[in-house]
Amino acid sequence: VTVKARELPEDDSEHARAPVDIVVALDVSGSMRGNKLKLCKLTLKMLLRTLNSKDKFGLVSYASDARVDIPVQSMSPKNKENSLKAIEGLTDRGCTNISAAIGLASQEIKTIMNPNEVQTIFLLTDGLANEGICDDDGLVELTRNCLTAKNKLTVPDAKYEASPITMHTFGYGSDHNANLLQQISEATHGGSYYFVESDSAVGSAFGDALGGVLSVVAQNVVITIKSCENNQISKVFHDRSILREDGSYTVDMGDFYSEETRDCLFEFCLIIPSEGGVSNNPMPHAYISMAYTDTIQKIPIVTNGTPIVCSINRPSGGEISTPDHYIKTQWLRITAVEEMKVAETLARERNYEGARKRMSEWKTMAKQECKEDNTLTRDPTVNQLFEDMNMCEDEFECDNTYRKKGAQSIHVRIQSHHNQRCAESSASNSSAYRTATKAKFSNKFSG
Repeated sequence: VTVKARELPEDDSEHARAPVDIVVALDVSGSMRGNKLKLCKLTLKMLLRTLNSKDKFGLVSYASDARVDIPVQSMSPKNKENSLKAIEGLTDRGCTNISAAIGLASQEIKTIMNPNEVQTIFLLTDGLANEGICDDDGLVELTRNCLTAKNKLTVPDAKYEASPITMHTFGYGSDHNANLLQQISEATHGGSYYFVESDSAVGSAFGDALGGVLSVVAQNVVITIKSCENNQISKVFHDRSILREDGSYTVDMGDFYSEETRDCLFEFCLIIPSEGGVSNNPMPHAYISMAYTDTIQKIPIVTNGTPIVCSINRPSGGEISTPDHYIKTQWLRITAVEEMKVAETLARERNYEGARKRMSEWKTMAKQECKEDNTLTRDPTVNQLFEDMNMCEDEFECDNTYRKKGAQSIHVRIQSHHNQRCAESSASNSSAYRTATKAKFSNKFSG
Protein backbone atom coordinates (compact mmCIF):
# COMPACT_ATOMS: atom_id res chain seq x y z
CA VAL A 1 0.00 0.00 0.00
CA THR A 2 1.44 3.37 -1.00
CA VAL A 3 0.11 6.63 0.45
CA LYS A 4 1.29 9.93 -1.02
CA ALA A 5 0.47 13.29 0.53
CA ARG A 6 -0.81 16.25 -1.43
CA GLU A 7 1.34 19.24 -2.32
CA LEU A 8 0.96 22.54 -0.53
CA PRO A 9 -0.54 25.41 -2.55
CA GLU A 10 2.07 27.67 -4.12
CA ASP A 11 0.39 30.56 -2.32
CA ASP A 12 2.65 31.69 0.56
CA SER A 13 -0.18 33.27 2.53
CA GLU A 14 -0.98 32.18 6.09
CA HIS A 15 -4.04 30.30 4.79
CA ALA A 16 -1.96 28.00 2.56
CA ARG A 17 -0.78 25.81 5.46
CA ALA A 18 -1.91 24.71 8.90
CA PRO A 19 -0.83 27.09 11.71
CA VAL A 20 1.62 25.63 14.22
CA ASP A 21 2.50 25.76 17.93
CA ILE A 22 6.26 25.45 18.55
CA VAL A 23 8.10 25.39 21.87
CA VAL A 24 11.90 25.24 21.72
CA ALA A 25 13.82 23.75 24.67
CA LEU A 26 17.38 25.05 24.29
CA ASP A 27 20.41 23.77 26.19
CA VAL A 28 22.32 26.78 27.59
CA SER A 29 24.70 24.84 29.84
CA GLY A 30 28.34 25.90 30.10
CA SER A 31 29.42 23.73 27.15
CA MET A 32 27.19 25.84 24.87
CA ARG A 33 29.25 28.94 25.60
CA GLY A 34 30.55 30.91 22.62
CA ASN A 35 29.86 30.10 18.98
CA LYS A 36 27.36 27.30 19.68
CA LEU A 37 24.98 29.53 21.59
CA LYS A 38 25.53 32.41 19.16
CA LEU A 39 24.52 30.27 16.17
CA CYS A 40 21.50 28.89 18.05
CA LYS A 41 20.34 32.45 18.72
CA LEU A 42 20.64 33.33 15.03
CA THR A 43 18.69 30.20 14.11
CA LEU A 44 15.91 30.97 16.59
CA LYS A 45 15.61 34.49 15.19
CA MET A 46 15.24 33.10 11.68
CA LEU A 47 12.61 30.66 12.94
CA LEU A 48 10.65 33.51 14.52
CA ARG A 49 10.72 35.59 11.35
CA THR A 50 9.30 32.63 9.43
CA LEU A 51 6.20 32.35 11.64
CA ASN A 52 3.01 34.37 11.10
CA SER A 53 0.38 35.77 13.45
CA LYS A 54 -1.60 32.51 13.54
CA ASP A 55 1.43 30.56 14.76
CA LYS A 56 2.44 30.36 18.42
CA PHE A 57 5.98 30.20 19.78
CA GLY A 58 7.55 29.68 23.19
CA LEU A 59 11.11 29.24 24.46
CA VAL A 60 12.42 27.26 27.42
CA SER A 61 16.12 27.44 28.24
CA TYR A 62 17.68 24.84 30.48
CA ALA A 63 20.92 24.04 32.25
CA SER A 64 20.88 22.94 35.92
CA ASP A 65 17.28 24.12 35.90
CA ALA A 66 14.72 25.05 33.25
CA ARG A 67 12.99 28.39 32.84
CA VAL A 68 10.45 29.96 30.50
CA ASP A 69 12.19 32.77 28.61
CA ILE A 70 9.32 33.34 26.16
CA PRO A 71 5.80 32.30 27.25
CA VAL A 72 4.07 30.52 24.37
CA GLN A 73 2.11 33.18 22.47
CA SER A 74 0.84 34.18 19.04
CA MET A 75 3.51 35.70 16.84
CA SER A 76 1.98 39.12 16.40
CA PRO A 77 4.46 41.83 15.31
CA LYS A 78 4.78 43.11 18.90
CA ASN A 79 5.19 39.63 20.43
CA LYS A 80 7.71 38.75 17.76
CA GLU A 81 9.74 41.88 18.49
CA ASN A 82 9.77 41.13 22.24
CA SER A 83 10.71 37.51 21.58
CA LEU A 84 13.67 38.55 19.43
CA LYS A 85 14.95 40.67 22.33
CA ALA A 86 14.52 37.77 24.76
CA ILE A 87 16.53 35.47 22.50
CA GLU A 88 19.34 38.01 22.27
CA GLY A 89 19.52 38.09 26.08
CA LEU A 90 20.17 34.35 26.50
CA THR A 91 23.38 33.43 28.36
CA ASP A 92 25.01 30.15 29.32
CA ARG A 93 24.76 28.70 32.83
CA GLY A 94 25.13 25.47 34.83
CA CYS A 95 24.89 21.79 33.91
CA THR A 96 22.41 19.76 31.81
CA ASN A 97 18.97 18.88 33.23
CA ILE A 98 17.12 17.36 30.26
CA SER A 99 14.22 16.12 32.39
CA ALA A 100 13.50 19.66 33.59
CA ALA A 101 13.51 20.84 29.97
CA ILE A 102 11.09 18.13 28.81
CA GLY A 103 8.76 18.70 31.74
CA LEU A 104 8.62 22.48 31.45
CA ALA A 105 8.42 22.57 27.63
CA SER A 106 5.52 20.11 27.57
CA GLN A 107 3.82 22.00 30.39
CA GLU A 108 4.25 25.26 28.49
CA ILE A 109 2.76 23.97 25.22
CA LYS A 110 -0.23 22.64 27.15
CA THR A 111 -1.09 26.08 28.51
CA ILE A 112 -2.42 27.07 25.08
CA MET A 113 -6.16 27.70 25.40
CA ASN A 114 -6.96 27.09 21.72
CA PRO A 115 -4.15 24.94 20.34
CA ASN A 116 -3.40 24.69 16.65
CA GLU A 117 -3.69 21.34 14.90
CA VAL A 118 0.09 21.03 14.58
CA GLN A 119 2.04 21.14 17.86
CA THR A 120 5.70 20.32 18.34
CA ILE A 121 8.67 20.71 20.69
CA PHE A 122 12.26 21.17 19.49
CA LEU A 123 14.80 19.90 22.06
CA LEU A 124 18.48 20.71 21.51
CA THR A 125 21.41 19.53 23.64
CA ASP A 126 25.16 19.11 23.20
CA GLY A 127 25.81 16.82 26.14
CA LEU A 128 24.64 14.14 28.54
CA ALA A 129 21.97 14.50 31.22
CA ASN A 130 23.80 15.04 34.50
CA GLU A 131 21.08 16.53 36.71
CA GLY A 132 17.47 15.56 37.36
CA ILE A 133 16.42 12.25 35.77
CA CYS A 134 19.53 10.89 34.06
CA ASP A 135 18.75 7.31 32.97
CA ASP A 136 17.51 6.70 29.43
CA ASP A 137 14.41 4.72 30.35
CA GLY A 138 13.32 7.33 32.85
CA LEU A 139 13.71 10.20 30.38
CA VAL A 140 11.84 8.37 27.62
CA GLU A 141 9.02 7.46 29.99
CA LEU A 142 8.85 11.07 31.20
CA THR A 143 8.60 12.32 27.61
CA ARG A 144 5.86 9.86 26.74
CA ASN A 145 3.86 10.71 29.87
CA CYS A 146 4.27 14.46 29.36
CA LEU A 147 3.27 14.47 25.69
CA THR A 148 0.40 12.00 25.82
CA ALA A 149 -1.27 13.08 29.08
CA LYS A 150 -4.90 14.09 28.52
CA ASN A 151 -4.99 16.82 31.16
CA LYS A 152 -3.93 20.43 30.99
CA LEU A 153 -1.21 21.05 33.54
CA THR A 154 -1.63 24.75 34.20
CA VAL A 155 -4.90 25.74 32.52
CA PRO A 156 -7.52 23.23 33.71
CA ASP A 157 -10.34 24.73 31.67
CA ALA A 158 -8.41 24.86 28.42
CA LYS A 159 -9.72 22.92 25.44
CA TYR A 160 -7.88 19.64 24.88
CA GLU A 161 -7.18 18.51 21.35
CA ALA A 162 -6.31 14.92 20.47
CA SER A 163 -3.76 16.01 17.87
CA PRO A 164 -0.34 14.57 18.72
CA ILE A 165 2.46 16.69 20.18
CA THR A 166 5.63 15.66 18.38
CA MET A 167 9.18 15.97 19.69
CA HIS A 168 12.13 16.73 17.40
CA THR A 169 15.55 16.30 19.02
CA PHE A 170 18.87 17.81 17.98
CA GLY A 171 22.15 16.32 19.21
CA TYR A 172 24.89 18.95 18.93
CA GLY A 173 28.42 17.55 18.44
CA SER A 174 29.63 14.03 19.27
CA ASP A 175 29.26 14.08 23.07
CA HIS A 176 25.48 13.58 23.30
CA ASN A 177 23.53 10.35 23.81
CA ALA A 178 22.22 9.58 20.30
CA ASN A 179 20.29 6.49 21.38
CA LEU A 180 18.45 8.52 24.02
CA LEU A 181 17.59 11.40 21.70
CA GLN A 182 16.26 9.00 19.07
CA GLN A 183 14.06 7.30 21.67
CA ILE A 184 12.79 10.66 22.97
CA SER A 185 11.87 11.72 19.43
CA GLU A 186 9.92 8.48 19.04
CA ALA A 187 8.07 8.78 22.36
CA THR A 188 5.16 10.05 20.28
CA HIS A 189 4.64 9.34 16.59
CA GLY A 190 6.09 11.85 14.11
CA GLY A 191 9.29 13.15 15.68
CA SER A 192 12.82 13.02 14.27
CA TYR A 193 16.37 12.93 15.64
CA TYR A 194 19.01 15.17 14.03
CA PHE A 195 22.77 14.72 14.43
CA VAL A 196 24.19 18.24 14.27
CA GLU A 197 27.78 17.33 13.51
CA SER A 198 29.22 20.85 13.24
CA ASP A 199 28.38 24.34 14.49
CA SER A 200 27.36 25.49 11.02
CA ALA A 201 24.80 22.67 10.64
CA VAL A 202 22.48 23.80 13.45
CA GLY A 203 20.66 26.22 11.14
CA SER A 204 20.00 23.75 8.33
CA ALA A 205 18.93 21.08 10.85
CA PHE A 206 16.34 23.41 12.38
CA GLY A 207 15.33 24.45 8.86
CA ASP A 208 14.74 20.87 7.78
CA ALA A 209 12.61 20.15 10.84
CA LEU A 210 10.71 23.42 10.50
CA GLY A 211 10.07 22.77 6.81
CA GLY A 212 8.36 19.56 7.84
CA VAL A 213 6.33 21.06 10.67
CA LEU A 214 5.13 23.92 8.46
CA SER A 215 3.97 21.49 5.77
CA VAL A 216 1.85 19.01 7.76
CA VAL A 217 -1.17 18.25 5.57
CA ALA A 218 -2.57 15.17 7.34
CA GLN A 219 -2.53 13.75 10.87
CA ASN A 220 -3.52 10.43 12.43
CA VAL A 221 -3.41 8.65 9.07
CA VAL A 222 -4.71 5.10 9.52
CA ILE A 223 -5.15 2.60 6.71
CA THR A 224 -7.28 -0.54 6.97
CA ILE A 225 -6.32 -3.67 5.04
CA LYS A 226 -9.13 -6.20 4.72
CA SER A 227 -8.97 -9.48 2.85
CA CYS A 228 -11.71 -10.83 0.61
CA GLU A 229 -13.93 -13.68 1.79
CA ASN A 230 -11.92 -16.45 0.15
CA ASN A 231 -8.46 -15.59 1.46
CA GLN A 232 -6.66 -14.10 4.44
CA ILE A 233 -3.84 -11.69 5.23
CA SER A 234 -0.87 -13.59 6.66
CA LYS A 235 1.48 -10.74 7.63
CA VAL A 236 1.79 -6.94 7.62
CA PHE A 237 5.34 -5.56 7.57
CA HIS A 238 4.79 -2.52 9.78
CA ASP A 239 5.51 -2.08 13.49
CA ARG A 240 2.32 -0.06 14.06
CA SER A 241 -0.09 -2.60 12.60
CA ILE A 242 -2.93 -4.10 14.66
CA LEU A 243 -4.80 -7.31 13.90
CA ARG A 244 -8.54 -6.78 14.39
CA GLU A 245 -11.16 -9.35 15.39
CA ASP A 246 -12.54 -9.60 11.85
CA GLY A 247 -9.12 -10.51 10.46
CA SER A 248 -8.42 -7.06 9.03
CA TYR A 249 -5.39 -4.96 9.93
CA THR A 250 -5.20 -1.28 10.78
CA VAL A 251 -1.88 0.52 10.31
CA ASP A 252 -1.10 3.83 12.03
CA MET A 253 1.02 5.82 9.56
CA GLY A 254 1.18 8.99 11.66
CA ASP A 255 1.31 12.46 10.18
CA PHE A 256 2.29 13.42 6.64
CA TYR A 257 4.26 16.39 5.39
CA SER A 258 3.31 17.62 1.93
CA GLU A 259 4.67 15.39 -0.87
CA GLU A 260 5.73 12.62 1.54
CA THR A 261 5.18 9.00 0.57
CA ARG A 262 4.78 6.03 2.94
CA ASP A 263 4.61 2.37 2.08
CA CYS A 264 3.27 -0.69 3.86
CA LEU A 265 3.93 -4.17 2.49
CA PHE A 266 1.63 -7.04 3.39
CA GLU A 267 1.40 -10.74 2.58
CA PHE A 268 -1.76 -12.65 1.79
CA CYS A 269 -2.78 -16.00 0.38
CA LEU A 270 -3.64 -16.11 -3.31
CA ILE A 271 -7.16 -17.19 -4.17
CA ILE A 272 -7.36 -20.52 -5.95
CA PRO A 273 -9.99 -20.14 -8.68
CA SER A 274 -12.81 -22.66 -8.62
CA GLU A 275 -12.86 -25.29 -11.35
CA GLY A 276 -13.94 -23.64 -14.56
CA GLY A 277 -13.59 -20.22 -12.94
CA VAL A 278 -10.15 -19.41 -14.34
CA SER A 279 -10.22 -16.04 -16.02
CA ASN A 280 -7.77 -13.49 -17.35
CA ASN A 281 -9.74 -10.82 -15.49
CA PRO A 282 -8.12 -9.60 -12.23
CA MET A 283 -9.60 -11.16 -9.09
CA PRO A 284 -10.12 -9.01 -5.92
CA HIS A 285 -7.89 -10.14 -3.04
CA ALA A 286 -7.98 -7.24 -0.56
CA TYR A 287 -9.63 -3.90 0.14
CA ILE A 288 -7.83 -0.79 1.39
CA SER A 289 -9.49 2.17 3.11
CA MET A 290 -8.07 5.17 4.92
CA ALA A 291 -8.99 7.72 7.60
CA TYR A 292 -7.13 10.89 8.54
CA THR A 293 -7.45 14.51 9.64
CA ASP A 294 -6.99 17.18 6.97
CA THR A 295 -5.01 19.81 8.90
CA ILE A 296 -5.63 22.62 6.40
CA GLN A 297 -9.36 22.18 6.00
CA LYS A 298 -9.65 20.96 9.63
CA ILE A 299 -11.99 18.10 8.77
CA PRO A 300 -11.85 14.30 9.22
CA ILE A 301 -11.66 12.25 6.04
CA VAL A 302 -12.85 8.62 5.88
CA THR A 303 -12.81 6.49 2.71
CA ASN A 304 -14.56 3.37 4.05
CA GLY A 305 -17.38 3.78 1.54
CA THR A 306 -15.05 3.72 -1.44
CA PRO A 307 -12.19 1.32 -0.65
CA ILE A 308 -9.40 0.61 -3.10
CA VAL A 309 -9.66 -2.91 -4.49
CA CYS A 310 -6.42 -4.90 -4.76
CA SER A 311 -6.83 -7.32 -7.66
CA ILE A 312 -4.48 -9.94 -9.11
CA ASN A 313 -4.66 -11.96 -12.31
CA ARG A 314 -5.08 -15.69 -11.70
CA PRO A 315 -4.68 -17.22 -15.19
CA SER A 316 -4.33 -20.91 -15.93
CA GLY A 317 -0.90 -22.29 -16.71
CA GLY A 318 2.40 -22.26 -14.86
CA GLU A 319 3.78 -18.85 -15.80
CA ILE A 320 5.28 -16.77 -13.00
CA SER A 321 4.54 -13.05 -12.78
CA THR A 322 7.43 -10.60 -13.11
CA PRO A 323 8.35 -9.23 -9.64
CA ASP A 324 7.21 -5.65 -9.14
CA HIS A 325 10.11 -3.17 -9.10
CA TYR A 326 8.53 -0.88 -6.49
CA ILE A 327 7.79 -3.74 -4.10
CA LYS A 328 11.39 -4.92 -4.44
CA THR A 329 12.58 -1.44 -3.51
CA GLN A 330 10.43 -1.37 -0.39
CA TRP A 331 11.53 -4.86 0.60
CA LEU A 332 15.16 -3.76 0.33
CA ARG A 333 14.34 -0.73 2.51
CA ILE A 334 12.66 -2.87 5.19
CA THR A 335 15.49 -5.43 5.28
CA ALA A 336 18.12 -2.65 5.35
CA VAL A 337 16.51 -1.08 8.42
CA GLU A 338 16.49 -4.44 10.21
CA GLU A 339 20.17 -5.04 9.39
CA MET A 340 21.10 -1.53 10.52
CA LYS A 341 19.38 -2.14 13.86
CA VAL A 342 21.31 -5.39 14.37
CA ALA A 343 24.57 -3.70 13.33
CA GLU A 344 23.95 -0.80 15.74
CA THR A 345 23.45 -3.23 18.63
CA LEU A 346 26.66 -5.09 17.74
CA ALA A 347 28.60 -1.83 17.47
CA ARG A 348 27.35 -0.69 20.88
CA GLU A 349 28.84 -3.93 22.21
CA ARG A 350 32.11 -2.96 20.46
CA ASN A 351 31.73 -5.83 17.98
CA TYR A 352 32.59 -3.65 15.00
CA GLU A 353 33.63 -6.55 12.80
CA GLY A 354 30.27 -8.23 13.33
CA ALA A 355 28.43 -4.98 12.62
CA ARG A 356 30.30 -4.43 9.36
CA LYS A 357 29.70 -8.06 8.37
CA ARG A 358 25.91 -7.65 8.68
CA MET A 359 25.94 -4.56 6.47
CA SER A 360 28.28 -6.19 3.96
CA GLU A 361 25.99 -9.22 3.69
CA TRP A 362 23.00 -6.98 3.06
CA LYS A 363 24.91 -5.20 0.26
CA THR A 364 25.78 -8.54 -1.34
CA MET A 365 22.12 -9.56 -1.31
CA ALA A 366 20.97 -6.15 -2.62
CA LYS A 367 23.55 -6.18 -5.43
CA GLN A 368 22.22 -9.54 -6.56
CA GLU A 369 18.68 -8.09 -6.62
CA CYS A 370 19.95 -5.17 -8.72
CA LYS A 371 21.70 -7.58 -11.06
CA GLU A 372 18.44 -9.42 -11.62
CA ASP A 373 16.47 -6.18 -12.03
CA ASN A 374 18.55 -3.40 -13.55
CA THR A 375 15.87 -0.77 -12.92
CA LEU A 376 16.74 -0.93 -9.20
CA THR A 377 20.13 0.65 -9.90
CA ARG A 378 18.34 3.83 -10.99
CA ASP A 379 16.01 3.99 -8.00
CA PRO A 380 16.77 6.92 -5.61
CA THR A 381 15.80 4.95 -2.52
CA VAL A 382 17.98 1.97 -3.43
CA ASN A 383 20.93 4.26 -4.17
CA GLN A 384 20.39 6.02 -0.84
CA LEU A 385 20.39 2.66 0.95
CA PHE A 386 23.73 1.69 -0.60
CA GLU A 387 25.21 5.12 0.20
CA ASP A 388 24.12 4.93 3.83
CA MET A 389 25.26 1.34 4.26
CA ASN A 390 28.71 2.25 2.90
CA MET A 391 28.89 5.30 5.17
CA CYS A 392 27.89 3.39 8.30
CA GLU A 393 30.27 0.55 7.46
CA ASP A 394 33.15 3.05 7.27
CA GLU A 395 32.11 4.69 10.55
CA PHE A 396 32.14 1.29 12.29
CA GLU A 397 35.79 0.74 11.39
CA CYS A 398 37.07 1.22 14.94
CA ASP A 399 36.17 2.61 18.34
CA ASN A 400 37.36 6.11 17.45
CA THR A 401 35.26 6.52 14.28
CA TYR A 402 32.27 4.94 15.99
CA ARG A 403 32.35 7.28 18.97
CA LYS A 404 33.05 10.38 16.88
CA LYS A 405 30.32 9.88 14.27
CA GLY A 406 29.08 6.33 13.76
CA ALA A 407 27.12 6.11 17.01
CA GLN A 408 25.14 9.21 16.03
CA SER A 409 24.67 8.84 12.28
CA ILE A 410 23.42 5.22 12.42
CA HIS A 411 20.39 6.41 14.41
CA VAL A 412 19.60 9.03 11.79
CA ARG A 413 19.84 6.41 9.00
CA ILE A 414 17.65 3.89 10.79
CA GLN A 415 14.95 6.41 11.62
CA SER A 416 15.01 8.08 8.21
CA HIS A 417 14.57 4.85 6.23
CA HIS A 418 12.09 3.41 8.71
CA ASN A 419 9.87 6.51 8.65
CA GLN A 420 10.60 7.42 5.01
CA ARG A 421 11.34 10.94 6.18
CA CYS A 422 14.37 13.20 5.75
CA ALA A 423 16.24 14.12 8.94
CA GLU A 424 19.47 15.50 7.48
CA SER A 425 21.20 18.23 9.45
CA SER A 426 23.03 19.52 6.37
CA ALA A 427 21.30 20.83 3.26
CA SER A 428 24.13 19.40 1.14
CA ASN A 429 23.60 15.83 2.33
CA SER A 430 21.56 13.65 -0.01
CA SER A 431 18.21 12.19 1.04
CA ALA A 432 15.74 10.21 -1.04
CA TYR A 433 12.98 11.44 1.27
CA ARG A 434 13.61 15.20 1.28
CA THR A 435 10.51 17.13 0.22
CA ALA A 436 10.51 20.48 -1.59
CA THR A 437 9.45 22.34 1.56
CA LYS A 438 12.13 20.71 3.68
CA ALA A 439 14.76 21.52 1.04
CA LYS A 440 13.56 25.12 0.87
CA PHE A 441 13.87 25.77 4.59
CA SER A 442 17.04 23.76 5.08
CA ASN A 443 18.77 25.83 2.39
CA LYS A 444 17.29 29.06 3.73
CA PHE A 445 18.50 28.43 7.29
CA SER A 446 21.93 27.15 6.24
CA GLY A 447 22.79 30.59 4.87
